Amino acid sequence: MQPTHLIKLNADRSLVLRLVTGFTAGPIILWIIYQGGLPFAVLIGLVSAIATIEFYGIVRYPRAALWIGVPAALVIVAAGYIGTVQSIEAVGVILIALLISGIALCGRQRRSLLMLIAALYVALPLSICVVIRQLPLGIVWTFTIVVTNWGTDSMAYIIGHLFGRHPLARQISPNKSIEGAIGGALSGIAIGVLLNLIAGSLTPTVALIAIGVAPATVAGDLLESAFKRQFGVKDASGIIPGHGGILDRIDGLLAASVVAGVLLLLSRAR
Repeated sequence: MQPTHLIKLNADRSLVLRLVTGFTAGPIILWIIYQGGLPFAVLIGLVSAIATIEFYGIVRYPRAALWIGVPAALVIVAAGYIGTVQSIEAVGVILIALLISGIALCGRQRRSLLMLIAALYVALPLSICVVIRQLPLGIVWTFTIVVTNWGTDSMAYIIGHLFGRHPLARQISPNKSIEGAIGGALSGIAIGVLLNLIAGSLTPTVALIAIGVAPATVAGDLLESAFKRQFGVKDASGIIPGHGGILDRIDGLLAASVVAGVLLLLSRAR
């Protein structure tokens, strides 16, 4: 077992690396969100493809699955960008094809379902992001989702690192704390609301999104940790310094996108 001072030193280095990576990539991502349209769809497609590859790596899928799962993920994101009834129907066909392909490649029900789950877990939530960005107020809503998600994720890590004493879910992720989860969620809501207040774009819908996205981010992070633990994996990959893989970085965003999408549907239906 490592001495306590070495564990703390490694955690401090990880925190610095996470911050440096975030401040480097963050402005680029925000600029692409601002541009919207095809650049944003391409970014989401790239993220979806890499995250799908990481997902298949975690579950140790045969390499042939990549030639089916990755294009399927890209088509699902493209369907969100096109946004027609036909494109939505195509997603249904793709999901059925993925399940059949999983059965053909693996022959075992559990692993076959995982091929379908990859699309449901990764590509569909990211496709929701693309759909939201193209709505009339999509730029405001997308910024709110992303900024609240980042704020929650970052502050949960920092607050947990500094003040965490009580484990949130010891069996799933021993390093996550109740203090970090609550502090991160409250901080994320405050950041999402405050930035919109400064920008003059704060509305009840925006506030609702921030309130929904923050706890969803914490839940999404915990869900991916439980998933990785089932397969004995710590990080999805090492592609992002200080963060692990793309899937590790967007785990909270996946849940947040679904929650934001549902909230927007409910608010528009009223």
